[in-house]
Amino acid sequence: MRLTDHDLKQLSQAYWASLAPERLLHLSKKMLDDLRDARDRLNQTQQSNHSLPPPDCLTELTFCPENEICQSISPPP
Repeated sequence: MRLTDHDLKQLSQAYWASLAPERLLHLSKKMLDDLRDARDRLNQTQQSNHSLPPPDCLTELTFCPENEICQSISPPP
């Protein structure tokens, strides 16, 4: 990532309007690179999720005290 969360929060319409064309182009390129990286990561995550077993084989999740997630193995059918 080239832009931090803090950087993104600072980008207001007034800031964009104040930028010189070459700075605006530079920032646009950084944002495009970030968007491409984020989409690549999203696609990789989605592809790895396809390798999970079907839902009937998944572990059943139950909530334990104090909002902890505990796993309990589903009994075989």
